[in-house]
Amino acid sequence: MNTAFNDSIDKISNEEWESVFELIPTIEQTKEFGEYISMEKVSDNLSIYKGFKTSNIVDEFVHRVYQRNIIISFDWMQWEK
Repeated sequence: MNTAFNDSIDKISNEEWESVFELIPTIEQTKEFGEYISMEKVSDNLSIYKGFKTSNIVDEFVHRVYQRNIIISFDWMQWEK
């Protein structure tokens, strides 16, 4: 396994992990995690995809894992495997 990854994960305190784990009960009770935004029809043959709107619990989860550096930066474009 990647040493930089291990070093990064090892630096995350138990309290930081707990702040993410405390979201589990809410996540387990959540029925919908977001919704697709309706496409916008521009012409007969063209529609614009407007994306996806995430729920509050998804937004909070993402905020917490990024704030605590649990999401590890990885250059996917250079990955050859």
